[in-house]
Amino acid sequence: MAATVPRMIRESNQPDFHVFAELKGRIQKAGLLEKNLIYSIYKLIQALGLMALAATALALTERLWLQVLEAVFLALASTQMGFIAHDTGHRQLFRKGRSNDILGLLLVNGLLGFSYGWWVEKHNRHHANPNHLDHDPDIHFPILAFSAEQAVSRPARLRFFVKHQAAFFLPVLFLLAISLRVDSVKFIRGARWRYHRTEILLLLAHAVLYLGLLTHALGPWRGLLVAAVHQVCFGIFLGLVFAVNHIGMPLVEPGVRLEFVYHQVVTSRNLKRHPVTDWLYGPLVCQIEHHLFPAMSRNSLRKAEEIVKKFCSERSIPYHESGVFASYRELLVHLHTVSAPLRA
Repeated sequence: MAATVPRMIRESNQPDFHVFAELKGRIQKAGLLEKNLIYSIYKLIQALGLMALAATALALTERLWLQVLEAVFLALASTQMGFIAHDTGHRQLFRKGRSNDILGLLLVNGLLGFSYGWWVEKHNRHHANPNHLDHDPDIHFPILAFSAEQAVSRPARLRFFVKHQAAFFLPVLFLLAISLRVDSVKFIRGARWRYHRTEILLLLAHAVLYLGLLTHALGPWRGLLVAAVHQVCFGIFLGLVFAVNHIGMPLVEPGVRLEFVYHQVVTSRNLKRHPVTDWLYGPLVCQIEHHLFPAMSRNSLRKAEEIVKKFCSERSIPYHESGVFASYRELLVHLHTVSAPLRA
């Protein structure tokens, strides 16, 4: 359980760049920072193949219940594609940033239907300060609280949901895909960056082709039903995959600045090694190593895990890993515990 490390980090631990330099030296010596384009292309082809298989099955199937199941499978395939998009955002595939951005735009805006620019900006802020109550955008949601202070500060109209947030956690994920698109629109309306027009065009093309092809192939009502099932399940899969990375791990108090390696390790959770887990959760199974070395190719993460684990043991840095079900139990216990003041 994550209780082996403090739940709230209140003491400042100023950056010590020599610590990270020593760890990075060990990782470089093992050759784990080299890009592996062949592996990345293999994973991209695999994800594209799964999406194509799901789309073909939808077009050839007439029974509604099978089409609903195929929409669930399409959501699983979309999640795997989301991992590739995640890798491009971290510059894992190509040496040139522009090449990663072009692929990311095609995958995120074109295939998945939300803003690549918004996701990269938000995700980079999260990586810089995971679980920091001041700076991490991933622990600031209106209907979820990650600390007792957040819970009691929620407005009255939301307190019922926050009070029972452990029970509402899964239903909240039903709306995640919609939330991604709303945030994407807000970003595009308010931000201007080098690919601004490209993002808009790709998002419009995605909306027209996605809904157009589904309604044309399946009819208007079936097409919309399949789209709804696909988007709900896509949100659930994405939410479940990302939720186990940090929720229930220690939070960093406002104003506290931690040494980089300590911060990234103690606020992150790894999933124990298993072939099924490693495929379903993609690059997020080794969240600790990914946070330390975001540009590391995902096929190197498990190799880096042993080096990082040994390094942390030498320096008495708490390193936490657990099984899938134990991780969700830790997550839900944490959400239930921090909302306790509202139930008192």
